[in-house]
Amino acid sequence: GDGRPLPHRLLPMNLPVLILDFETGRALLTGPRPRASLDGPTTWTRGISAGLSPSGAARLAGVPLPELTGRTVDLDLPWAAHLAVLPSWRSRFAWLEAALAPRSPRRSPAISAWWRLQRGARIADVAAALGLTRRRLEHDFRREIGLTPGAVARTARLQRSLTALLTGAAPADAALTGGFADQSHLTRTMRDAV
Repeated sequence: GDGRPLPHRLLPMNLPVLILDFETGRALLTGPRPRASLDGPTTWTRGISAGLSPSGAARLAGVPLPELTGRTVDLDLPWAAHLAVLPSWRSRFAWLEAALAPRSPRRSPAISAWWRLQRGARIADVAAALGLTRRRLEHDFRREIGLTPGAVARTARLQRSLTALLTGAAPADAALTGGFADQSHLTRTMRDAV
């Protein structure tokens, strides 16, 4: 960019995103959100944005994920400036991967459900696979993630469809790739969420 502030729309996201600006050393964490929002002007020109797991974002921010849902917070990450001086993008992402890797292989049922919903699993199937009622899953999910399983599943479908559209898929094919019944369902969801 040319350094002028640029207001922008943040699309619905089913995961928290860490944003590191190499020029200023600023670090932001945006929580998951089921609807688009407008962000204030930004002047960033070079950096990294990385999707995080719910537990990784909560650990990094030091607060439960529901407190981040729909919000953007500044983080104080002393190591963020280190990434800017690494010699390649591959080394930057490898460093981030190692630094942010899960500390514990155990997952709560809500986190396990979150991962399965990212891959397109149906909520009822996820609840059954985890040995939970749908109501119990929804309660635990909202408490730990800050959104309903339905909101996360819908946003994950939308993200898969948008990715397909960006790679040149026809709208009807993108709808099917995302898990929508047809193009009109994708269009309605996009109009509602974006």
